[in-house]
Amino acid sequence: MSSQSDMGQTQGEDAAILGGAITSLVASGLPIEQGLRAAARELPPGRTAKALATVADKIERGEKLEVALADDTMPGHLRALVVGGLRTASLGRVLEEFVAAERHADDVHRRLMLAISYPAFLLLLMSGVFAFFCFGVVPGFVQLYDDIDADLPAATMALAQLSRNGPWMVIGNLAVLAAGWLFLALTMKLPELRTILVAVPLLGPVVRWAGLTRFLRLLALLLDTELPLPQALELAGRGCQDSMLDYASRKAAASVRAGATLSDALAARRQFPRSLGPIVHWGERAAAQDGSTTALSDALRITAEMFDCRLEAQLALLRAVVPPLAFVFVLWGSMFIVSATLLPMISLIERLT
Repeated sequence: MSSQSDMGQTQGEDAAILGGAITSLVASGLPIEQGLRAAARELPPGRTAKALATVADKIERGEKLEVALADDTMPGHLRALVVGGLRTASLGRVLEEFVAAERHADDVHRRLMLAISYPAFLLLLMSGVFAFFCFGVVPGFVQLYDDIDADLPAATMALAQLSRNGPWMVIGNLAVLAAGWLFLALTMKLPELRTILVAVPLLGPVVRWAGLTRFLRLLALLLDTELPLPQALELAGRGCQDSMLDYASRKAAASVRAGATLSDALAARRQFPRSLGPIVHWGERAAAQDGSTTALSDALRITAEMFDCRLEAQLALLRAVVPPLAFVFVLWGSMFIVSATLLPMISLIERLT
């Protein structure tokens, strides 16, 4: 527990240092490309980091900012954040918070893959043990029992049959493990496939809360840049890398354009938890009194932190449950192989005595 706390504290310190550096770069009047390049270097490798670096390169070559930001490789939500941050003179803070949110999302992805790696390794080890027994041990024992005309129990007969099909079973096990790992890696990167994981026990809640946390933080940032609410909803939906939330946010944006409040629009979509509505409604009332969107953005950040706590709880449950289940399965398989191999010998010894 202390190591996880230290890791979280270190990540928070890194994000704070990075944010201070970016804010200082922009506030000190240094060229904007320096701030963009600093943010790109601290973002996880991918399309977003590459887009920021590309924009910085274009600005250094003398292109106007508007032309550089029109690059097709730049995600719409990132373009809106940069333009809005410049318009509101808060680019440093916007980049700081955006980088911290992206690094948090990348950290969740890494921890999720690590939680799955150990069970996958155990299952792979089980396949290797099974192959060894099938090829090196079981045929000799079966031949010995046939020579002495021993009565074989059902478990031994089943193991003998499995040993005859051993090569194909081992190849099949390895193929299933490799395909499962590849599928998981692809679903975590492709929003269109990630929705499949939502229905998977233990894994689904992690994906759901991670997507909601990312969506709310991005929506709060977009509102801080004074972007209209319907447009901010659509961009946040696309930027959170979750096709279900993307669809729900577009529907919510249409409702807001038709005159609905944000809390009502979100409550009408099952993709958003019911606990989101009351906090957003409080933020709307406070924003109406203040005449700004600051209170609404703060309400969204509060909800994101609440969902982040649920995400951490689900990750802890995943790490606590899945490895022991995989270990029990491997232990059961090993005991089956050993018992099926030795049971006839024990019966023969009892007969002789």
